[in-house]
Amino acid sequence: MTGEKKAGWGGARPEAGRKPICGERGAYITMCAPQQTISELRMFLLHQNMPYAIFLIEALQLMKERYGDASPEQ
Repeated sequence: MTGEKKAGWGGARPEAGRKPICGERGAYITMCAPQQTISELRMFLLHQNMPYAIFLIEALQLMKERYGDASPEQ
């Protein structure tokens, strides 16, 4: 050891931890659905090894293709 005292103990390492999907931090959403639908969704995502965020992104794209894009014009 060099004998130098550390400024503090432990702490988080820079860039440590799980990285966000799609390069940006997401937001939490809450929704209500029948228990059977929630169970079916969980089983589907588990079987496909797919995160909820990816499922929502892809489902939104499919809905836009089917019903048209209803997002506000910019």
